[in-house]
Amino acid sequence: MRRILFDDKAQKELLQRGYVKVPFLSAKEVSLLLEGLEQLHLNNKFNIKNEDDSQPGYYYSILDEDIDYKRKATEYIQKIFAPHVERLFDGYKILTSSFFVKPPKGGFLDTHQHFPVTTNINDISVIIWCPLVDVDESNGTLQVVEGSHKIVPGVLAYGYPPFFSQYSDVIKKCSKPIPAKAGEAIIFDNNLIHWSTENTTHQYRHTAQVLAIPAEKQAVFYYFDKNLPDKFEVFEINNEFFIEQILLELLEKRPENLNSLGFIKNENQPISEETFISMLKKGKGLLPEIHFIKEEKKQKINWLAKIKTMFR
Repeated sequence: MRRILFDDKAQKELLQRGYVKVPFLSAKEVSLLLEGLEQLHLNNKFNIKNEDDSQPGYYYSILDEDIDYKRKATEYIQKIFAPHVERLFDGYKILTSSFFVKPPKGGFLDTHQHFPVTTNINDISVIIWCPLVDVDESNGTLQVVEGSHKIVPGVLAYGYPPFFSQYSDVIKKCSKPIPAKAGEAIIFDNNLIHWSTENTTHQYRHTAQVLAIPAEKQAVFYYFDKNLPDKFEVFEINNEFFIEQILLELLEKRPENLNSLGFIKNENQPISEETFISMLKKGKGLLPEIHFIKEEKKQKINWLAKIKTMFR
């Protein structure tokens, strides 16, 4: 298996649990990120929305419609995170960066996983999630389902329901909160199921995070067209994709000005609640590989010269 982290103990924990908590930023770097966030959004005037307006939502900078702001925020975070990614990771590169802000008395985030970003979904991409204030259950820290990164039956894409969509409440009962101090990082597998409660305090909860992938891999975006439910279209992307695209628009329209690498068959399989619980209980015995996906043998494809593996 390809090495992810230089520290063997940390790598073992990441592979087994799906996450590991490590010291990451200095107090000075935390202050710099908070100052940068304040300068970009004076007086914390975030455009925080919630679809039903029943409670305050959350602010996720990568979803902002201001491209100039997204670029500045992304570059600012990356400049501070990059030396630490190089220090901890064996050949990983940052694909995108973002601020995540929960307002007082709001910010609930439901159970979810992150979509794959390379052509081989067995590649381990990671989120490096770093709170800029101390976090616990009171202000909505990360809640994770240990071992769930090993139980991924297919491709997750925008607009495509996750395999556990019918028993999300059960997922929450299987999770655990991960408290952390400002500057600590929770590194977790992109496939790990996670969520977070609302911020019940009177203070804003600020975090910064990056998505990192193996440096030798080409980044891609899986597009799901609800009118073509039997397949996914694969697009070649780079870090500009997350800045220039309005991601929420991709729920309704095909990406423009991107190089399409073709289609893959939708072979996603449902998992019942009973099967999920059973697999989770066997987690210690599972290999850190994706289940229910049979990978196609490596082959050369002219229009996919840069990509070494593909699957059906």
